[in-house]
Amino acid sequence: MANVTLVLCRTPLQEFHFGHRSGRWGAMVMVEGPKVFGVLAGVVAQTAATAGVTAIKAVTAAMSPFGLAGAAPGLESLSLGGQMYSLVTDGSAVSKISEFDSMERFKADSGKGFYMQTRPQPQKPYRLTMSISSTVAELNGNGQCLRVHDHGYVQQGTSTPAGILVHEAPHVGWLIGCISPRPKNHRVPNNHDKAPSHRAMEQIFTAMGGFGAGKEASLIVLDW
Repeated sequence: MANVTLVLCRTPLQEFHFGHRSGRWGAMVMVEGPKVFGVLAGVVAQTAATAGVTAIKAVTAAMSPFGLAGAAPGLESLSLGGQMYSLVTDGSAVSKISEFDSMERFKADSGKGFYMQTRPQPQKPYRLTMSISSTVAELNGNGQCLRVHDHGYVQQGTSTPAGILVHEAPHVGWLIGCISPRPKNHRVPNNHDKAPSHRAMEQIFTAMGGFGAGKEASLIVLDW
């Protein structure tokens, strides 16, 4: 089965409001095919196999943060949020790239401070697993979602990891630290219709071979 990686870009900042709640839009792509080790800003090169000597040296230097120097990795150009990036891959072919928009909770309702958001890690993907959430079940009936691991946040007053999920949501009232994909150019802040984000999640589950608790994918967050 092909690897699946979600890449999230939050810039430029696009805040919106749903009643008194603050949210932000972002751009997301789903990359199917290669294992993606991380993302570099700009276009570094295409692949070590087809690049010239100078480009190969640039590729090798670019691999250093990933511990891949000396390997034969690939770099795939990607446009996201109006910027160009290079995906650092295992060299396997990209079979498909799908585009989404993303929705997250942003500023605290008081206007002071912000909701927790998954921290940027361009060079270290987060592990995602298919999971069942009782909270998400209140929304979609089955609780199917993706859980973000090793994000470093804990539930208030405990040492228990906070539940940061990727799941469908009709509006930001359903999001506290979680990420909701939806079809590209479907940014309707006051929309109570959960169908668009449901379709986006189903597309991701399908790319992962259908829902099955414990199945894995990756998430790369580029920025704040």
